[in-house]
Amino acid sequence: MPEEIVRKNMSTLGFCLILYLILGNVIASVVSGFSALIVVIGRMTGRLSGDVMSMITSLTSSSWYALTLNAVVMYVISMPLVAWIIRSRIPTSGVRRWLPGYAELPAGQDAAFRQSAGEKPIRLRDIPALIPICVFFMAAGSTVSSVLASLIGDIAGVEASNSQVEMLLSGNLLATILFVVIIAPVAEELFFRKLIIDTVRPAGRRAAVFVSAFSFALFHTNLFQFFYAFFLGLLLALVYIKTRNVLIPILMHMLLNFSGGVILPYVSKDLLVVDTGVLRDGSPEQMLALVRDYPMLVAFLIIYSLLSFAGMVILLIWMAKGRFRLVERYDAVPYGTFLGAFFTAPGQILYILVCIVLSVVMLVMNGA
Repeated sequence: MPEEIVRKNMSTLGFCLILYLILGNVIASVVSGFSALIVVIGRMTGRLSGDVMSMITSLTSSSWYALTLNAVVMYVISMPLVAWIIRSRIPTSGVRRWLPGYAELPAGQDAAFRQSAGEKPIRLRDIPALIPICVFFMAAGSTVSSVLASLIGDIAGVEASNSQVEMLLSGNLLATILFVVIIAPVAEELFFRKLIIDTVRPAGRRAAVFVSAFSFALFHTNLFQFFYAFFLGLLLALVYIKTRNVLIPILMHMLLNFSGGVILPYVSKDLLVVDTGVLRDGSPEQMLALVRDYPMLVAFLIIYSLLSFAGMVILLIWMAKGRFRLVERYDAVPYGTFLGAFFTAPGQILYILVCIVLSVVMLVMNGA
């Protein structure tokens, strides 16, 4: 019985995520196509002056336009609608809970139950230790994703390129801070952490963490981002489910996006003109010249490497101490049973296939 309920509800969630992807892309394409159509009609009829058409073309090609359109379509239109459907189809309150007999404990009683069972909490003061772990996940995940993207690019006969980084390199700093550093983390944490975890938690806390991270990683539809988005999603989900405070993962997400969306693109401008072989096995004279010519780049690489190494050490220590351990309730669905139902749910199978196809298509189109 629980396996059937899990499969049904996870299938519904998968179809909802597909709707989110399709709705966002279709609306954005319609708006972009309408803008281009105005310019075409203006040229054909001569009713729009050259200055007006130039203004429209300049506007639609700016990073402000692209980021604003994406934020409105994804976070103002699509996300509330899909969230409402998820809440309606997979109820998480009252007697209509999707697992019969499940009753949510008040926050205080829940924390006391976890602590009595030996689970170690995560608090706001732990963020300074969690940030290096995030950096390590970003470094490890980016490496794995880049290798996979390169392999697929070689098979397809195109040069793999990360369109996300290229867009940030050419974008407006203020627009990036507003949309990438502030708006996106708030919206994504409310949806992929709070909504999805609260929805799946009756089946088990480990199940909720996995579904949150896996859905989040796939939704990027970008091979360069999948693995580090999955690793970071696991950590952010653990933080939320242990603290039951979505503000903490929002803050962490903002810090990470500022690092990856503002600082990294800034120093990457220098990295594009630097011979990476010098970084690996250059002579002392070449290294000194590099420090002299690109001090910001060298400082960033050193800090990034140190944080990544510190994050790996802290991660191992926390794992040894059981800081990430989750205590499950007696009525949780066995994790293996849940995963079996999850990966055989039709909606999830289709969601995975759609995201894989979109990821490969985007990779090939950007490298063509």
